[in-house]
Amino acid sequence: MTHDPTTDPALAAGDPPPEPAPAAPSRRGLLWSLALVLAVATVVLSTMVVQAAQGDPADRVEVGESVAVDRIPYGLLRRVVTPYADVEVLVADPRERVPFSLLQYDYGDPRREEERGLVAPEGGVLVPLSWSIRSTLPYDQTFEGSVDVELVAGDERQVIGSLGLAAPSSSTYARAEPHPVVLALGRDAELDDLALEVTFDGLTQRVDVTTGRRAPGPADLLYTDGPDLTAGCTEVEDWCAMTAGPGSDLATSDGTFTASWVSLYAWDRELGWAPEGSRWAAVRLQLFGVDVVQGRGGGAWYLRGRQAREPQVRLDGREPVRREDLEGGRSTGRVVFEVPADGLPQELGLSLVQDLPRDAPARTLRLSATLALRPIG
Repeated sequence: MTHDPTTDPALAAGDPPPEPAPAAPSRRGLLWSLALVLAVATVVLSTMVVQAAQGDPADRVEVGESVAVDRIPYGLLRRVVTPYADVEVLVADPRERVPFSLLQYDYGDPRREEERGLVAPEGGVLVPLSWSIRSTLPYDQTFEGSVDVELVAGDERQVIGSLGLAAPSSSTYARAEPHPVVLALGRDAELDDLALEVTFDGLTQRVDVTTGRRAPGPADLLYTDGPDLTAGCTEVEDWCAMTAGPGSDLATSDGTFTASWVSLYAWDRELGWAPEGSRWAAVRLQLFGVDVVQGRGGGAWYLRGRQAREPQVRLDGREPVRREDLEGGRSTGRVVFEVPADGLPQELGLSLVQDLPRDAPARTLRLSATLALRPIG
């Protein structure tokens, strides 16, 4: 039977006709929508990953380049002593990037406004460190040389800093301040062999950054306090004197002297570094001369300023390698010996030959003294 809408009770009551049911979406349309959403999500996620990996905008540093920074992260402090300067280097862990927050750019530098960091050379690393070199030269002295500091990683090395000593120490204070920098090492850097090398007057000291161990060598004595030795003759009141031998017919109550402590050390301003397995030993002597010679059987002879011959000084029988100003008669001077590094000198010997007047029983008189040495303290 045919339905007449005009006779529908609902329509007759004034109700609107029911809407037709929506058509079901096609399967192909759903798949395309899902693919589009996934593509957008992939792009967003990839961008986030790249940004996270890259961090702040950064400039790539060239191998061998050194960039001043404002400060460095926590690191290992290593100290190296030289005769005329102390070196301190604080080394942080090597890394691929250094953030802008650690850098130091001048006002007006575009990198400052862009907050640009640093990134290591391709395949290399950045090593943040802070260095200082403090001169220990006496205020009014100079030395024709320098202290040079390098960072070494296997076969790769880079200069950290240097201090020339030809100028008075008053002009080298700036180097004593910490200098924070970032050094760029290349792909051949061996970080397991990271070390500091400090060179002074031809000798290089090497310190392992990780362990702090220093390779042994002639500079070892710079890190110890002595020991100094004494013969017990540092004061005039000690009354140390050279005397004639027991078989001589002549004697003297003169021939007194003083002897400073015998100092053991690694480097001498004139001689340089002691040879491997050795060290220097130096003593300063003051000789008061001989004025009168007496005969054991009687008689006396006044020398009236007669000069004694050059005194001989021995340390455990060794001759000095250097003498300074020590002459016969009344004189003061310094003598330096080369001694083995694995032992202490035991004996200091002095002797001289004094010319006598013509009427004396002999033409010359030999005087000598042998002094046992003992460590101080």
